[in-house]
Amino acid sequence: MKSKTTIQITLIIFALIISSYVYLKFFSVDILKNDAEINEKIIQNSEDSENQNELKTAESIIDNLEYKSQDAIGNRYLIKSKKAESSTDNQFTLKLIDVDATIFLVGKPPIIINSNYAIHNKQTFNTEFFGNVKILHEDIDVKSDNLDLLYDINLVSLYNIKEAYFNNTELIADKINFDMLTRDISINMNEEKDKIAIFYK
Repeated sequence: MKSKTTIQITLIIFALIISSYVYLKFFSVDILKNDAEINEKIIQNSEDSENQNELKTAESIIDNLEYKSQDAIGNRYLIKSKKAESSTDNQFTLKLIDVDATIFLVGKPPIIINSNYAIHNKQTFNTEFFGNVKILHEDIDVKSDNLDLLYDINLVSLYNIKEAYFNNTELIADKINFDMLTRDISINMNEEKDKIAIFYK
């Protein structure tokens, strides 16, 4: 009876050893292999995501941008910026940084524009300058918060004016519009009750 019990225990231990060997030999290797594949895929996906983000960033920022155009009557337009960022909302829109622009008028001295920023439409060429806007044209020297170059209607519109000088004359006004076709200039205040002021030095 004791011998029979000993044999049974030996067989059970042997069966456990065989079972453990089979599990470690086949099943655990597959599990480790699957874990390695999953980890590899996670790492690869992470790297792909980082590469795509870097690519998108590179594509969305342009250094030393330059645009040239000419209207129907021969006025030429040149816009330069040290950096430009493409818009995710509108494929035709660029945000320009550190901007210099020149409007070469036919038979007239050029209009020179500088600003910290601008929003430029590649389709219409319309450009909204803002942030420390400075304008020079002949004896005209203006500083403002905003200037819109509306290429499609041949209009330069200055508003939120800080300073405006013509020779030694200071002009107090809120808006100045310059028609590039007719060369007409209109000067206005935001409020009708306010008056345009001119100071001679």
